[in-house]
Amino acid sequence: MKTKIYLKTALAIALLVVSASCKDKNKNEVKPKASSVAYRITSPTANIALTSLIVTDSKGKDSTITKDLNKLPKTVTIIRKAPKKGETLSIKTKVDKPASVRLEILINGKVVKDSKAIEIKDIKNEAKTDHKL
Repeated sequence: MKTKIYLKTALAIALLVVSASCKDKNKNEVKPKASSVAYRITSPTANIALTSLIVTDSKGKDSTITKDLNKLPKTVTIIRKAPKKGETLSIKTKVDKPASVRLEILINGKVVKDSKAIEIKDIKNEAKTDHKL
């Protein structure tokens, strides 16, 4: 009789332990939070326009921006999963006349790369900067 009670008690404890360890592990899993990646172009040179602008997009690929290239300063913001360590964010641009440009990369509003002044003397050349995480 006592053996049956001990066996039932041991079985109940074993079931509790097994059911507690089988809880959904996905509930505790941390999902990657979204990050804001901004690419900013400024210039002290008056009346210049961008002729091309390429930035790293939300999937980590180069993406060509075509909207409002004639307005400086220009900021392109992309919402994406937090960039992974070792990933590179880049910005490349060309202008319509010789000028000085400043390229910045910001993550969640914080500047992570600042090119300072890049002198473009030949409009065939591009100004570029990148940031490896």
